[in-house]
Amino acid sequence: MYNFGMTYPLKFRQHVLAIKEKEKL
Repeated sequence: MYNFGMTYPLKFRQHVLAIKEKEKL
């Protein structure tokens, strides 16, 4: 659970950033 709690937010944040970048393009 600890590992999941630490890695999930990072992946989610990267996913959101990628979507925002695609919207700009």
